[in-house]
Amino acid sequence: MASIARVLRPAAARAALAARPTVRTPGAIRIAQATRTLSTTQPRRNDTVDITDIPPTPITHLSDIESSMQEAVSKFAVDVIGP
Repeated sequence: MASIARVLRPAAARAALAARPTVRTPGAIRIAQATRTLSTTQPRRNDTVDITDIPPTPITHLSDIESSMQEAVSKFAVDVIGP
């Protein structure tokens, strides 16, 4: 039983530290905001895109791939299935 307690003791200590509320000073917050991350991607913009001004695409409008697929299926139906 002592071995289980010995194994769980580090996890319990980490959980206790995580449960404590941290108090940050304004200087620490400023330093945390000024630090650079290791990411090479651009930060996400907080601007939300308003799509209410964009008219919806009609359901009958097909993309280039969909149009070519429609033509191929139509040709197959006429050449193979039709006769």
